[in-house]
Amino acid sequence: MKNISLSILFLCSFLSNMIAQNEEIETQQINIVKDFNVFVEDAQKISNTIDYNPKFDERVENENLKYELPERIESFKFEPGAIRPIGYSKTDTLIKNLSFLKIGFGSLLNPLVEWNHNINNDNESMNIYLKHNSAWIEPEVFQRYSNSDLKLSAQKKINKFDIKPYVEFQNKYYNFFGNLNESLDKNKADRFFNLGKIGTIAELNQNGVKKISHRSEISLLYALENLNQKEENKNNEYQYALSHKATYKYSENFTPSILGYAQIAQTNFSVQTHRQIIGINPELSYKTKSLNLIAGIDLAHTSINGNSSIFALPKVETEVQIVPKFVTLYSIWSRTLQNNLFSEWMQFNPFIQMNDQLLPISKIEKRSAGFKGNYKNFSYNASLTQKIIKDAILFANDSINPRFFNMQIERNMTVNDLSLEMFYVSNSPLSFSFKSNLYFYELDNLKMAYNLPSIISNFGIYYKLKPNWIIHSEIIGISGVKSKIGNTEVTTPFQIDLNLSTEYGIKKNIFIFGMFNNLLNTKINQFVGYNSFGINAQAGVRILY
Repeated sequence: MKNISLSILFLCSFLSNMIAQNEEIETQQINIVKDFNVFVEDAQKISNTIDYNPKFDERVENENLKYELPERIESFKFEPGAIRPIGYSKTDTLIKNLSFLKIGFGSLLNPLVEWNHNINNDNESMNIYLKHNSAWIEPEVFQRYSNSDLKLSAQKKINKFDIKPYVEFQNKYYNFFGNLNESLDKNKADRFFNLGKIGTIAELNQNGVKKISHRSEISLLYALENLNQKEENKNNEYQYALSHKATYKYSENFTPSILGYAQIAQTNFSVQTHRQIIGINPELSYKTKSLNLIAGIDLAHTSINGNSSIFALPKVETEVQIVPKFVTLYSIWSRTLQNNLFSEWMQFNPFIQMNDQLLPISKIEKRSAGFKGNYKNFSYNASLTQKIIKDAILFANDSINPRFFNMQIERNMTVNDLSLEMFYVSNSPLSFSFKSNLYFYELDNLKMAYNLPSIISNFGIYYKLKPNWIIHSEIIGISGVKSKIGNTEVTTPFQIDLNLSTEYGIKKNIFIFGMFNNLLNTKINQFVGYNSFGINAQAGVRILY
């Protein structure tokens, strides 16, 4: 007992020192005194709502709002994907326990090849997933595009541990010229991007009281990109990541856990950035039928090109069921770090440049409150979230050649997000989903929140005409992107567009599909200068085996 007391005193002393050294994230009171009037521009076809910072979408979920559509031709989980530059291109096709081959072609000379193969045994399994999608028309009309993904994963049980190795590879090609008449060097506007990732996960799950569960992961990421195929323009990035989490179920209500992690990354452009984050994160979870409480603190050491900092980052998440299942109130307050990777921002905006600045480690404080619930087949989630981001990354159009987006660092940006999600899924022919976000931005240094949306909404309808015939429609609305080209401020008003897709089973294992995109031909933009092409279509066949 004496040793335990000494250990507790030592830990308290250590935490006090850490908090004293913590670089506090400045907060500020926000008074909204007039109607919101921020603009953003969109450069891609939309398949979902945007969250500005893709790594920070944490939310306490007592009832998960993702769902499986019943009685569909194949098991299909609705989960909106991110906006992408090409209307017909979907981000991630669901990898389920189905083996299939999908082949299609479209009006933009765009082939689609998708293959998913599963091997399942009692103690081991393997999955191979391959997808290629591309498009090309005269570059004066449309930006050329190509994307290929290969994912290999396996699972094997060894001495009660589930071992899950994985390999991922991605190849992308973009033409920067797009629809910008201002660009004078359209023949030098090619970007080639390759990414490889390898890693493994080891899990030991024990659900009983007084049992300890473990999860370890180690991974290596390497990315290489070059502009115009010139040797001197090649840039690369790598990241090593290691983590281990131990969870001890002390009782039915109390579950303490501790996470240790390390991330080491280096981005090599004209300016080299070496970043590392090493930390330990103890947490305590308390859960009853009507209350869920999570509290913890992340003790982190960061380094950017040898300049070190120490942080003590608290987190508190609460959920209280006011009316069981129907109404649950929740709140989140957390401070986190983001080790910004060029390869991750490339997924957000493939036309960015980062040549002349260090890539920072962003510090984020999140304050969120909302309510959610379920009633029969209906689910909803309404929330108000405020993020205070230090060293936030934004992308502004280049004043000389606006086909490029240059990285801008905002030292202190506040993002206020009013969000509403609603889902209705039933055994009847009709199901729908709705999600909308309203964003307010406040910046200390930069003049505007470059290329970020102010309003973005998505309304989807799934209709089952017959047991083997499904139709999906998607209405997309987006308002405003703001940027500057030269001395001219460029904005977009509220825009709306429509996508339709269908799949019909002609036999038990053979399906034909069709996709019709941008039917209102509004050429919505997420990023200034790169709008969607307009009306296009794609059709093909999918074979299960």
